[in-house]
Amino acid sequence: MKTDLADGRVRLNAAVFWNEIENMQREINTPGALGVAQILRNTANARMRGFEVEGRAFLSENTLLTGHVGYVDAEYRQ
Repeated sequence: MKTDLADGRVRLNAAVFWNEIENMQREINTPGALGVAQILRNTANARMRGFEVEGRAFLSENTLLTGHVGYVDAEYRQ
């Protein structure tokens, strides 16, 4: 959601997300004979969820108030 309020003096942005990933792939760096080798592997299933909210408000011609908050809950599942 993105919205402007108070004749454009206030802006509020918000997002909610929920992701489920099966057979998540990750690059793994391992030492090898010729240096570092990158291997791509299926590592696990994953779940990520959370939200973000940010806002700004012009309190006067020379004063701007901003703030943001976010929360993420993520885990790997076997």
